Amino acid sequence: MGNRPNLRRRSDRIATPYEYQFLPDHLQTAFDKASIVDSAGIRRPLVANKLILFKATPDYTPPSWVGRMLTPLVLFPVLCVLGIALSWWAQRRGHALSGLDYTLLSILGLLGWLLVFCWVGTQHKVLAGNYNLLWAMPLHLPLLFLLPRFSKTWQRGYWLFTCFLALAACVVTLLQQPQGLHQAVFPIAVLVMFRCMVRLRALGDTK
Repeated sequence: MGNRPNLRRRSDRIATPYEYQFLPDHLQTAFDKASIVDSAGIRRPLVANKLILFKATPDYTPPSWVGRMLTPLVLFPVLCVLGIALSWWAQRRGHALSGLDYTLLSILGLLGWLLVFCWVGTQHKVLAGNYNLLWAMPLHLPLLFLLPRFSKTWQRGYWLFTCFLALAACVVTLLQQPQGLHQAVFPIAVLVMFRCMVRLRALGDTK
Protein backbone atom coordinates (compact mmCIF):
# COMPACT_ATOMS: atom_id res chain seq x y z
CA MET A 1 0.00 0.00 0.00
CA GLY A 2 3.05 2.24 -0.03
CA ASN A 3 2.58 5.45 1.94
CA ARG A 4 -1.22 5.32 1.68
CA PRO A 5 -1.87 4.26 5.33
CA ASN A 6 0.19 7.23 6.52
CA LEU A 7 -2.13 9.71 4.81
CA ARG A 8 -5.16 11.18 6.50
CA ARG A 9 -8.24 13.11 5.42
CA ARG A 10 -6.55 16.51 4.92
CA SER A 11 -3.90 15.00 2.66
CA ASP A 12 -6.56 13.11 0.66
CA ARG A 13 -8.40 16.24 -0.52
CA ILE A 14 -8.01 17.51 -4.08
CA ALA A 15 -5.16 19.99 -4.35
CA THR A 16 -5.77 23.48 -5.66
CA PRO A 17 -4.04 24.62 -8.90
CA TYR A 18 -1.62 26.67 -6.80
CA GLU A 19 -0.76 23.71 -4.56
CA TYR A 20 -0.02 21.14 -7.25
CA GLN A 21 2.46 23.47 -8.95
CA PHE A 22 5.16 22.07 -6.67
CA LEU A 23 5.42 19.28 -9.28
CA PRO A 24 7.67 20.37 -12.17
CA ASP A 25 5.32 19.12 -14.89
CA HIS A 26 2.37 21.08 -13.50
CA LEU A 27 4.55 24.15 -12.96
CA GLN A 28 5.60 23.99 -16.60
CA THR A 29 1.98 23.72 -17.71
CA ALA A 30 1.07 26.74 -15.59
CA PHE A 31 3.89 28.82 -17.09
CA ASP A 32 2.90 27.74 -20.61
CA LYS A 33 -0.64 29.04 -20.08
CA ALA A 34 0.33 32.19 -18.16
CA SER A 35 0.40 35.61 -19.76
CA ILE A 36 1.36 39.16 -18.85
CA VAL A 37 0.27 42.62 -19.96
CA ASP A 38 3.16 44.80 -21.09
CA SER A 39 3.47 48.54 -20.73
CA ALA A 40 1.60 49.07 -24.00
CA GLY A 41 -1.40 47.16 -22.68
CA ILE A 42 -0.81 44.17 -24.94
CA ARG A 43 -1.23 40.69 -23.45
CA ARG A 44 1.72 38.45 -24.23
CA PRO A 45 2.67 34.89 -23.22
CA LEU A 46 4.79 34.76 -20.08
CA VAL A 47 7.15 32.23 -21.72
CA ALA A 48 8.67 33.49 -24.95
CA ASN A 49 10.34 30.19 -25.88
CA LYS A 50 11.36 26.87 -24.37
CA LEU A 51 14.70 25.10 -24.48
CA ILE A 52 14.95 21.41 -23.57
CA LEU A 53 18.30 20.78 -21.88
CA PHE A 54 17.81 17.07 -21.30
CA LYS A 55 15.10 14.63 -22.33
CA ALA A 56 15.00 11.40 -20.38
CA THR A 57 14.35 8.11 -22.12
CA PRO A 58 11.70 6.03 -20.32
CA ASP A 59 13.06 2.73 -19.09
CA TYR A 60 10.05 0.63 -18.15
CA THR A 61 10.02 -3.14 -17.76
CA PRO A 62 6.56 -4.70 -17.35
CA PRO A 63 6.32 -6.68 -14.10
CA SER A 64 6.25 -10.46 -14.25
CA TRP A 65 3.16 -12.42 -13.29
CA VAL A 66 4.66 -12.88 -9.83
CA GLY A 67 5.02 -9.13 -9.45
CA ARG A 68 1.42 -8.61 -10.58
CA MET A 69 0.22 -11.14 -8.00
CA LEU A 70 2.22 -9.71 -5.09
CA THR A 71 0.03 -6.64 -4.68
CA PRO A 72 -2.13 -5.74 -1.66
CA LEU A 73 -5.36 -6.07 -3.67
CA VAL A 74 -4.47 -9.68 -4.50
CA LEU A 75 -2.37 -10.77 -1.52
CA PHE A 76 -4.55 -9.45 1.31
CA PRO A 77 -7.82 -11.11 0.16
CA VAL A 78 -5.90 -14.39 -0.16
CA LEU A 79 -4.52 -13.97 3.37
CA CYS A 80 -8.03 -13.18 4.60
CA VAL A 81 -9.49 -16.34 3.07
CA LEU A 82 -6.60 -18.44 4.39
CA GLY A 83 -6.98 -16.93 7.85
CA ILE A 84 -10.71 -17.65 7.96
CA ALA A 85 -10.23 -21.18 6.60
CA LEU A 86 -7.46 -21.87 9.12
CA SER A 87 -9.64 -20.52 11.92
CA TRP A 88 -12.52 -22.78 10.88
CA TRP A 89 -10.17 -25.80 10.70
CA ALA A 90 -8.66 -25.04 14.12
CA GLN A 91 -12.07 -24.49 15.69
CA ARG A 92 -13.28 -27.86 14.43
CA ARG A 93 -10.33 -29.44 16.26
CA GLY A 94 -10.63 -27.40 19.42
CA HIS A 95 -7.55 -25.22 18.88
CA ALA A 96 -7.53 -21.57 19.92
CA LEU A 97 -5.08 -20.52 17.20
CA SER A 98 -3.74 -17.75 19.43
CA GLY A 99 -0.58 -17.51 17.35
CA LEU A 100 -2.53 -16.05 14.45
CA ASP A 101 -4.04 -13.37 16.69
CA TYR A 102 -0.70 -12.45 18.24
CA THR A 103 0.99 -12.25 14.84
CA LEU A 104 -1.76 -10.32 13.07
CA LEU A 105 -2.53 -7.83 15.82
CA SER A 106 1.14 -7.31 16.72
CA ILE A 107 1.88 -6.28 13.13
CA LEU A 108 -1.14 -3.97 13.09
CA GLY A 109 -0.14 -2.54 16.47
CA LEU A 110 3.40 -1.79 15.28
CA LEU A 111 1.99 -0.10 12.19
CA GLY A 112 -0.38 1.87 14.40
CA TRP A 113 2.45 3.18 16.58
CA LEU A 114 4.30 4.23 13.43
CA LEU A 115 1.23 6.19 12.29
CA VAL A 116 0.93 7.79 15.74
CA PHE A 117 4.59 8.80 15.61
CA CYS A 118 4.07 10.41 12.21
CA TRP A 119 1.06 12.22 13.73
CA VAL A 120 2.57 13.59 16.97
CA GLY A 121 6.31 13.18 16.48
CA THR A 122 6.85 14.95 13.15
CA GLN A 123 6.10 18.33 11.61
CA HIS A 124 3.63 16.86 9.09
CA LYS A 125 0.39 18.42 10.30
CA VAL A 126 -1.65 16.85 7.49
CA LEU A 127 -0.93 13.39 8.97
CA ALA A 128 -2.95 14.10 12.14
CA GLY A 129 -6.28 12.35 12.74
CA ASN A 130 -5.57 9.31 10.56
CA TYR A 131 -8.56 6.99 10.10
CA ASN A 132 -6.20 4.11 9.34
CA LEU A 133 -5.85 3.83 13.13
CA LEU A 134 -9.25 2.13 13.09
CA TRP A 135 -7.71 -1.08 11.77
CA ALA A 136 -4.08 -0.48 12.81
CA MET A 137 -4.82 0.26 16.46
CA PRO A 138 -1.55 0.89 18.34
CA LEU A 139 -2.98 -0.24 21.68
CA HIS A 140 -2.79 -3.85 20.50
CA LEU A 141 0.74 -3.50 21.81
CA PRO A 142 0.98 -4.03 24.74
CA LEU A 143 -2.70 -4.82 25.58
CA LEU A 144 -2.65 -8.03 23.55
CA PHE A 145 0.12 -9.52 25.70
CA LEU A 146 -1.41 -8.25 28.96
CA LEU A 147 -4.85 -9.62 28.09
CA PRO A 148 -4.45 -13.03 29.82
CA ARG A 149 -4.03 -11.20 33.15
CA PHE A 150 -7.40 -9.51 32.82
CA SER A 151 -10.78 -10.91 33.79
CA LYS A 152 -13.07 -12.50 31.22
CA THR A 153 -15.20 -9.33 31.21
CA TRP A 154 -12.24 -7.14 30.26
CA GLN A 155 -11.15 -9.64 27.63
CA ARG A 156 -14.61 -9.58 26.06
CA GLY A 157 -14.51 -5.79 26.10
CA TYR A 158 -11.15 -5.79 24.31
CA TRP A 159 -12.32 -8.13 21.55
CA LEU A 160 -15.65 -6.30 21.17
CA PHE A 161 -13.87 -2.95 20.89
CA THR A 162 -11.39 -4.33 18.35
CA CYS A 163 -14.26 -5.85 16.35
CA PHE A 164 -16.11 -2.52 16.38
CA LEU A 165 -13.03 -0.65 15.13
CA ALA A 166 -12.51 -3.19 12.33
CA LEU A 167 -16.17 -2.86 11.34
CA ALA A 168 -15.81 0.92 11.26
CA ALA A 169 -12.72 0.53 9.04
CA CYS A 170 -14.76 -1.63 6.63
CA VAL A 171 -17.48 1.01 6.44
CA VAL A 172 -15.00 3.84 5.85
CA THR A 173 -13.24 1.76 3.17
CA LEU A 174 -16.50 1.04 1.34
CA LEU A 175 -17.80 4.61 1.54
CA GLN A 176 -14.37 6.26 1.12
CA GLN A 177 -15.65 8.83 3.60
CA PRO A 178 -14.61 10.76 5.62
CA GLN A 179 -11.18 9.55 4.45
CA GLY A 180 -10.22 7.47 1.45
CA LEU A 181 -8.67 4.25 2.78
CA HIS A 182 -6.86 1.78 0.55
CA GLN A 183 -9.26 -0.93 -0.65
CA ALA A 184 -6.83 -3.60 0.56
CA VAL A 185 -7.73 -2.56 4.12
CA PHE A 186 -11.14 -4.24 3.75
CA PRO A 187 -9.98 -7.91 3.77
CA ILE A 188 -7.60 -7.26 6.67
CA ALA A 189 -10.40 -5.66 8.68
CA VAL A 190 -12.71 -8.58 7.84
CA LEU A 191 -10.10 -11.05 9.10
CA VAL A 192 -9.70 -9.05 12.32
CA MET A 193 -13.48 -9.06 12.84
CA PHE A 194 -13.67 -12.80 12.22
CA ARG A 195 -10.88 -13.50 14.71
CA CYS A 196 -12.58 -11.25 17.26
CA MET A 197 -15.82 -13.22 16.91
CA VAL A 198 -13.92 -16.49 17.29
CA ARG A 199 -12.29 -15.25 20.49
CA LEU A 200 -15.61 -13.92 21.83
CA ARG A 201 -17.24 -17.27 21.16
CA ALA A 202 -14.38 -19.05 22.94
CA LEU A 203 -14.78 -16.76 25.95
CA GLY A 204 -18.51 -17.45 25.95
CA ASP A 205 -17.87 -21.20 26.04
CA THR A 206 -15.38 -20.81 28.92
CA LYS A 207 -16.86 -21.33 32.35
